[in-house]
Amino acid sequence: MDKPNTTKNGFSRKFSVTITPLRVATMDIKNPRIAGISADDCFLYTIDQPDISVFDKRLEKSSFLRVPLTKSTLKLRVFVDFPKIYISNSKSSDFYIYDYNTEEKISYSLKYRTGEYSVLPNKTIVGVYLNASEMGTYREIGIFDLKTDSFYMNKKGGLSKVYDGGFYQDGMLHYDVFNDLIVYIFRFRNKVLAFDSALNISFSFSTIDTFSTTQLKILKERNKSDNKLWNYTLAKPPRSVNNKSCVADGYAFVCSYVKADNENLSAFDKNSVVDVYRIIDGEYAGSFYIPHHEGKPLSDFIVTDNKLLVVYDNNLSLFQVII
Repeated sequence: MDKPNTTKNGFSRKFSVTITPLRVATMDIKNPRIAGISADDCFLYTIDQPDISVFDKRLEKSSFLRVPLTKSTLKLRVFVDFPKIYISNSKSSDFYIYDYNTEEKISYSLKYRTGEYSVLPNKTIVGVYLNASEMGTYREIGIFDLKTDSFYMNKKGGLSKVYDGGFYQDGMLHYDVFNDLIVYIFRFRNKVLAFDSALNISFSFSTIDTFSTTQLKILKERNKSDNKLWNYTLAKPPRSVNNKSCVADGYAFVCSYVKADNENLSAFDKNSVVDVYRIIDGEYAGSFYIPHHEGKPLSDFIVTDNKLLVVYDNNLSLFQVII
């Protein structure tokens, strides 16, 4: 992905957030992602198989949870709220819930294909869905109620409809327990939206970079098998603004692809920069660097209890974080 780091970008960072390395643990998992955390453990998965790797938060012990799903279920997104394990297949509308203690597995076929999603305290699923129509494919936020098997979208709230295959509205979705808000961080522009549980937009704010519009060139053509639908492709690799992100204790932690004017190019290229925002009002709290490991950037990260857990290709690194 293109990093807009060779020219001035019109903003500065304050590196007031500090992190201190605590511990490192090696692991034998390819392209791991974080599925969730509990009071004691962190859960990791890969997109091509549903089994879960478990590490305690001190990175002293590890274990393995086997989930009985077939190998045909690929391109997975996994969320763990132990003992419940939620699994979606982003290539279809299939959705699964597995209770590890009782071994009960429930399958759902959702109305739309699921992208990013999170589980709210009332056990409803808030997710980002791709909806196809004759006008085109667009990205929308909706809520699936497991108890009533019903699906809800707020036609007056949510994301504005942009018929471009979902590229313009692409983003990362989180649930902020501290403020009881659904937080959506856009990938290709400096926008953050906060929704209430009915998907009304409570407020929005901008990240500190200056990329307020997307810089995407999208090609559109009729679907050859169904001429009522459209296919979309990117004409060139997109210029991403925001990469990975997480929320914790009322703050949003956003890994940025954009170099500030006061940053050294060498330092920017050897680290992943994370900007921190107070969610309730969007106030910028500061930034910090997460160092690359063996020349490679992080693949995921999460913050919990003033600890930063960073996932690389072959290890986990634990840091103390002070805002």
